[in-house]
Amino acid sequence: MKKLIVYILLIIYSFLLCGCNTTPTIISFYLDDENFIHNDIKMKISCSSYGLSQNKTCTIYFKCTNTSTEDKYFMVENAYLINEETNVKYDASCYSSEIKLQYNIERSITINSTIPTQIEEENYYLSFTYNNETYNVYLYERPDNLRNNCTLTYKIYNNTVLSTAIKQGRTITNIYSWESPDLTKYCNEWYLDSSYQSKYTSNMKINNDTILYGLTKNIWSFMSDNSGYFITSINYIPKNGIINIPKSISDKKINISSYVIKNNAQIKEIYLPITLNKIYSGNFKNMPNLTKIHFEGYASQWDQIIQSDYSTTIPDNVEIIFNSIY
Repeated sequence: MKKLIVYILLIIYSFLLCGCNTTPTIISFYLDDENFIHNDIKMKISCSSYGLSQNKTCTIYFKCTNTSTEDKYFMVENAYLINEETNVKYDASCYSSEIKLQYNIERSITINSTIPTQIEEENYYLSFTYNNETYNVYLYERPDNLRNNCTLTYKIYNNTVLSTAIKQGRTITNIYSWESPDLTKYCNEWYLDSSYQSKYTSNMKINNDTILYGLTKNIWSFMSDNSGYFITSINYIPKNGIINIPKSISDKKINISSYVIKNNAQIKEIYLPITLNKIYSGNFKNMPNLTKIHFEGYASQWDQIIQSDYSTTIPDNVEIIFNSIY
């Protein structure tokens, strides 16, 4: 009998734990106009919560500020929580009747509604009327079909290199990386002005048609002396894994310094011009995905430019292709 009583008490306790969990979870939201000021009253959403209990209660907290020098009266009417898919309305109550707003004084308003399903399962938005105008507050992220398209244009040297569409209010999730056709220059940093003063950052939202201006950089770093230019490092690996050594810089020959092209799993192919003067030791080591080296000249010329020693051994699986140009 005692065991039965204990068993029943455990069932009741488990039921209470499952059914009475009222810990709220925070939800996100937005107004159609994020800078909502109407009749001199500025309105913003301060926070919101959504109860996980059996009664799925959604509460949204607004803060209202009077921006004029005269007293204003504010009241929310016709408030509903609306299912986006079915358009079914659920009454929403405002805990404040008409309130008086004095100049630059912030007041809080709370709107509350109960819905039959969890917000994670279906999409809802709060609709309310203020001064005969209707405003919507969407729960979670605004659906793309309710956003306008903005044109996002990337420019290099004032020439358009890419034009794409982005939904209003979105941030750029994958910033475009530009590469020159000859694979000698690249750009992966963009600016909002053609003088390259205001840099675009990944947390900036695109709200209008926008032009981003790119400041190009060299894929290679160089140093020079009287005999020519020396490649000293690789700054960027093109997306296709192909690197292309330029024929010359300022009409001077190019050399590849020691230990520059090494320890890299991204590089798949390398193109070398016939004008290349010298490849110094230590290159081509630990290149697991390198399969081909293209050389514009002949085998006899190749032997003259590569400094052969134990540290410049080209792996057997790498094919050297002569008379090949990018």
